[in-house]
Amino acid sequence: MGLNDRIRVLIFGLSYHGRAVYRLLDRGLYDIVGFLDNDIKKSGEMFGNSMVYHARDINFINFDIVIVAGRNIDDMNRQLTRDFFIAKEKIIVMNRSDLLIKGNILNSREDVLKDMLFRLKNLVKNKSINYWVIKSSLLALKRGEKFAEFSDVDICIMSEQAHLFIDDLNKVFPMYDVKVERYYSSSKYWKKGSISSILITEKVDPVISEPALIDISVLNKHDNKVFIKSLHNTVTILPFSHFNGASVITRYNLEFSVPKDAEEYLRLIYGNEWKISVDRWQNKYYGSVKWK
Repeated sequence: MGLNDRIRVLIFGLSYHGRAVYRLLDRGLYDIVGFLDNDIKKSGEMFGNSMVYHARDINFINFDIVIVAGRNIDDMNRQLTRDFFIAKEKIIVMNRSDLLIKGNILNSREDVLKDMLFRLKNLVKNKSINYWVIKSSLLALKRGEKFAEFSDVDICIMSEQAHLFIDDLNKVFPMYDVKVERYYSSSKYWKKGSISSILITEKVDPVISEPALIDISVLNKHDNKVFIKSLHNTVTILPFSHFNGASVITRYNLEFSVPKDAEEYLRLIYGNEWKISVDRWQNKYYGSVKWK
């Protein structure tokens, strides 16, 4: 197949899964003509040698197929067919199992995460900060999976303790990027300018490999519940009882704090079948998530 005969591909979503698709595709067979994304702020960016377009521009782009992957496959399919009138035969779905990293790449990413977690645990211990491993990272601990099999490691801390270690993060993580995110507006549960999350990221080229990442979310307590700012303009609401103390799970000779009644917490988030890995998990399946 010559260069002019390659299949012209659009990838829907400049996300963890979209980037994985980009790295996976054989350039001898596929010509990646760009990414689509609903985030207008990403329009005009470059990822590798591919342009990021707003999703609504799809009908002005010359392509053969569009690949969808990630936690919004159903919504992306609906948007492509209903809003943009893209034929179903031009849409290719890639599931989680299609994109899993394996072997040395997986082990190398896990080693980086272990170093990051070791540093973080020492820091929170020295500062007497309570933390909990949550969401997919708790799934990894309970199922015996590697942290590196997921997009990031999810940690949470209480809002009143978030400021205690900010000044030390760059000292403890000098070889990583540290980003402190703050609320851009006030709400019933938090104040404008207060810390919403902290991202600790491996310094690698994401075009070549996915950076290891720790995502520290801030819990805001109100009326015996905790409120966590989530993606796509949502808030996760959970009983405070899961964070009024902690349980412990040991991995890599490290003791990790997890929510009390961890299995009940996982049922609230993922449903009764949380022990089973779902190949096409969708954001809409999350429990305890509310639109703002």
